[in-house]
Amino acid sequence: MTPLDLGRLYDEHAQALFAFLLNFTRHEADSRDVLQELFLKLARRPDQLDRVAEPRAFLIRLAHNLAVDAVRRRARAPPWTDRTAQRTHSQRGAAGTGPGGASSCEPIRQRCRRSSALQERYPPQCVSSV
Repeated sequence: MTPLDLGRLYDEHAQALFAFLLNFTRHEADSRDVLQELFLKLARRPDQLDRVAEPRAFLIRLAHNLAVDAVRRRARAPPWTDRTAQRTHSQRGAAGTGPGGASSCEPIRQRCRRSSALQERYPPQCVSSV
């Protein structure tokens, strides 16, 4: 399968696969991720479709298997609730500190500083602003 064939396959089936995935996962972001993962798998192993009699059925089966994995990952993820975000200052202890007294935000701040320092090394046209 050539990249042109993969593009044609995407054009022919992506909309139906996305609808199937959205119905299955009930999450638009998960559906988009699964659809992307599906076509990345095909791009990495283009010979997968060489022996397939019905490409649409194969794509739906592959989408279903990947969607099941996505749903399982979502079920294992820790639930983020409003209660978690609304903890009061007294529940957290001192401002910005975690259970051990050290700042729980410090590792994130360090990563941001390192990321900013790395971005400064790139030419301005290579760095996109978010």
